Amino acid sequence: MDIAGITVHRISHWMEQMARIVTMEGCGALRDCRYLLHDRDTKFTISFRVIIKSGQAKPLPLPLTVRI
Repeated sequence: MDIAGITVHRISHWMEQMARIVTMEGCGALRDCRYLLHDRDTKFTISFRVIIKSGQAKPLPLPLTVRI
Protein backbone atom coordinates (compact mmCIF):
# COMPACT_ATOMS: atom_id res chain seq x y z
CA MET A 1 0.00 0.00 0.00
CA ASP A 2 1.23 3.47 -0.89
CA ILE A 3 -0.17 6.71 0.43
CA ALA A 4 0.32 9.39 -2.19
CA GLY A 5 0.26 13.16 -1.98
CA ILE A 6 -2.19 14.49 0.57
CA THR A 7 -3.92 17.86 0.55
CA VAL A 8 -6.61 19.54 2.60
CA HIS A 9 -7.56 21.60 -0.45
CA ARG A 10 -10.22 20.19 -2.73
CA ILE A 11 -8.68 21.44 -5.93
CA SER A 12 -9.56 19.27 -8.93
CA HIS A 13 -6.58 20.51 -10.96
CA TRP A 14 -4.18 19.37 -8.22
CA MET A 15 -5.81 15.94 -8.12
CA GLU A 16 -5.69 15.61 -11.91
CA GLN A 17 -1.96 16.40 -11.82
CA MET A 18 -1.46 13.76 -9.11
CA ALA A 19 -3.30 11.25 -11.32
CA ARG A 20 -1.02 12.09 -14.26
CA ILE A 21 2.07 11.66 -12.08
CA VAL A 22 1.08 8.27 -10.66
CA THR A 23 0.13 6.92 -14.10
CA MET A 24 3.29 8.03 -15.91
CA GLU A 25 4.52 5.27 -18.18
CA GLY A 26 7.58 3.51 -16.80
CA CYS A 27 7.89 5.40 -13.52
CA GLY A 28 4.40 6.12 -12.14
CA ALA A 29 3.56 4.70 -8.73
CA LEU A 30 0.60 2.81 -10.22
CA ARG A 31 2.61 0.94 -12.83
CA ASP A 32 1.77 -2.75 -12.61
CA CYS A 33 -1.17 -1.95 -10.29
CA ARG A 34 -4.67 -3.06 -11.15
CA TYR A 35 -6.64 -0.95 -8.68
CA LEU A 36 -6.59 2.41 -6.91
CA LEU A 37 -8.67 2.43 -3.73
CA HIS A 38 -9.91 5.85 -2.66
CA ASP A 39 -12.50 7.30 -0.34
CA ARG A 40 -15.60 9.10 -1.56
CA ASP A 41 -14.27 12.62 -1.18
CA THR A 42 -15.45 15.01 -3.90
CA LYS A 43 -11.85 15.69 -4.96
CA PHE A 44 -11.85 12.33 -6.77
CA THR A 45 -13.63 13.82 -9.78
CA ILE A 46 -14.69 12.13 -12.98
CA SER A 47 -11.68 13.60 -14.77
CA PHE A 48 -9.38 12.21 -12.04
CA ARG A 49 -10.87 8.73 -12.51
CA VAL A 50 -10.58 8.96 -16.31
CA ILE A 51 -6.86 9.72 -16.01
CA ILE A 52 -6.38 6.80 -13.60
CA LYS A 53 -8.22 4.47 -16.01
CA SER A 54 -6.01 5.65 -18.86
CA GLY A 55 -3.06 4.35 -16.84
CA GLN A 56 -4.63 0.86 -16.80
CA ALA A 57 -5.67 0.99 -13.12
CA LYS A 58 -9.27 0.75 -12.04
CA PRO A 59 -10.34 3.42 -9.52
CA LEU A 60 -12.44 1.83 -6.77
CA PRO A 61 -14.21 4.04 -4.23
CA LEU A 62 -14.36 2.51 -0.77
CA PRO A 63 -17.80 1.44 0.42
CA LEU A 64 -19.88 3.82 2.46
CA THR A 65 -19.74 3.28 6.20
CA VAL A 66 -22.88 3.17 8.29
CA ARG A 67 -22.77 4.75 11.72
CA ILE A 68 -25.30 3.63 14.27
